Amino acid sequence: MTRIHIAVASTALFTIGVSMGCSAEHVATPGQSAIPVKVKPVTRTTDVSLARYSGSLEPVARVDMAFRVGGYVEFLGQVKGADGKARTFEEGDFIKRGTVLAKVRSADYSQKVATARAGISQASAEAEFADAELQRAVRLFETKAISKADFDAKRAHADSARANVAAATAQAGEAAVALADTVLAAPMDGVILSRELEIGTLVAPGRSVIALVDISRVKANFAVPETLVEKLSVGSPLSVHVGAERESSAAQRTLSARVTRIAPAADAKGRVFSVEAELPNSDGTLKAAR
Repeated sequence: MTRIHIAVASTALFTIGVSMGCSAEHVATPGQSAIPVKVKPVTRTTDVSLARYSGSLEPVARVDMAFRVGGYVEFLGQVKGADGKARTFEEGDFIKRGTVLAKVRSADYSQKVATARAGISQASAEAEFADAELQRAVRLFETKAISKADFDAKRAHADSARANVAAATAQAGEAAVALADTVLAAPMDGVILSRELEIGTLVAPGRSVIALVDISRVKANFAVPETLVEKLSVGSPLSVHVGAERESSAAQRTLSARVTRIAPAADAKGRVFSVEAELPNSDGTLKAAR
């Protein structure tokens, strides 16, 4: 695991000198000599000290991907390996936005789409027939050839037929969405953090199967006590020392960063405030924790 240390330059303000006033209780009495006091104006000085805190690196963005429909995995996306040959993507691979990562068996969902479209055709035909009957009923009612009750029945039938068309269309739309959801595509450029499926795996709707992270930038997260957080603000400079667990300080990288977020309230248990600083990582050398 990557370990980081954050060095925070905390600035404290102090006043120098003494200002004194006189009151009746402090007036020298006869026989007492006055104590000489040198008065200097109050000035502001800066005392800069470094505080070091351990923290962790996290990706600036993470997406836990899941299928909205269930089924058996029938396809996994591929990338080019170091030898130039195509292979199934694995943890650590960089993926471009829009890349198809996995598919579940779509035959069942395709059949539902076909059935729903057939339902639209049937409902549309019934609606056309009902509309034609309604038009005849209008003419017959105008000549008093049919009763008001018969005319209302024809109109109600036509309204019901049109409603059936709307319902069939909505059902077909739902079936089409379910079919589209059999494909899992990358929503952003990123690196595969985890992959928990293979071809033939039965996946359930909503279960996270792939984690994709954006590490073009990373976040350094650490906690500070109230005494220091009062002296920090968004934009405050930090030095982030990055290295492996057993590396010496000489082997660590030192990066400059600035505070991007400060928690508005302290942690209930530790009474410390969470602070976040963002670091550029275009070369991908900084590895974020899971």
